[in-house]
Amino acid sequence: MNRSLIIVALTATLGLAACTTTPQADSTPSSTTSTQPAHVVTEVVTQTVTNPPKPPNDSRPGYGALKLGMTLAEAQATGLVGTDFHVYRNCRYNDHATITDEGGVERITLPPDAKTSAGAAVGMTLTELKRLYPSVKEEALGYAVDIPGDARLLFETSDTLVPRKDGDKIAKIKLFKRRLQCMAAVF
Repeated sequence: MNRSLIIVALTATLGLAACTTTPQADSTPSSTTSTQPAHVVTEVVTQTVTNPPKPPNDSRPGYGALKLGMTLAEAQATGLVGTDFHVYRNCRYNDHATITDEGGVERITLPPDAKTSAGAAVGMTLTELKRLYPSVKEEALGYAVDIPGDARLLFETSDTLVPRKDGDKIAKIKLFKRRLQCMAAVF
């Protein structure tokens, strides 16, 4: 029985010692340690984007963004009039437009490849023009027709002799205000 008591006592002592000792950290890295991927947090920001307000519909006669009556600054902002203006009294003019301080854009010369809303274009004969604009009238500088918006179109021909012939072709198209403040506008 002595032997059994010794074994029981020894087992109890070892068990007690195991419960009271503190574990020591292992200073050698273990190759069995698993690395977990880092957690990535993605944040989505939703922002409402609104389109800028559209400018009011400008119904004035014109060519594209360039309209009769625009100020010099407005006309230059369109990129359609250039900057090489001649100045005569109260007006500025070049091959593209005539602009006065008081009345704004008074003349717009359409580019050679442009067409009027009725379809008139450079290279068209006067016979074809008269079909599109039955009320067109011959004037000293060409054929003119009044259009809505207090404006008129002038169709210049390559042959400037008066009277012109029906086979003469349109060489240039100009859009004018009906009442001009600058006589240089016609050129």
